[in-house]
Amino acid sequence: MPRVPENQLLMHLLDLLRDADKSVRVEAVRAIEQIGSYSAGLLLRLRALIGSDEPEVLGACYSAVLRIEGARAIPWIARFLETADDAAGEAALAIAATHSPEAFAVLKKQLQQQHDPWFHSVLFSAIALTRQPEALEFLLDLVRRESRDASFAVEALLRSMPSPEIVAQIEQLVSDKPDLARTFARHRTEAK
Repeated sequence: MPRVPENQLLMHLLDLLRDADKSVRVEAVRAIEQIGSYSAGLLLRLRALIGSDEPEVLGACYSAVLRIEGARAIPWIARFLETADDAAGEAALAIAATHSPEAFAVLKKQLQQQHDPWFHSVLFSAIALTRQPEALEFLLDLVRRESRDASFAVEALLRSMPSPEIVAQIEQLVSDKPDLARTFARHRTEAK
């Protein structure tokens, strides 16, 4: 069977990016990602810049660009964090999925600039999901100091599927802090 030239494949997939069904658009993004070329990355960047789509579709674009280009695309994706909406939440989770020190740095910086409680929670979750030692230490330190964000940190850590050792460490840190102990108990039950 002859191989379809990349430009023809991209033209076909481009039409699918406009399909009425959200799941078709998401799968079209994933198919473009599989091409993995510079042109595919540019097409996905353009789709993300156009916006005006379901957050899941935009999130697929962000994730695909990061998988094609790697951590060097993090600063470009970070521009989408500023809206603090559902699409920004998708961008935060896409950045976190790189599991890189750059991801933690960008997410932490955004956390310091944001004040929306919902988006704050998303950023804490994304920081925990980077799985970076510095991110873990940052979150644990918030709990140690009983920061005003300590409950966000406990929740984010527990939702990130931590190891039993980390859970034990969190439990020890909150044992003498009644409010945080309640947060721990509530989210520990949800995580099971």
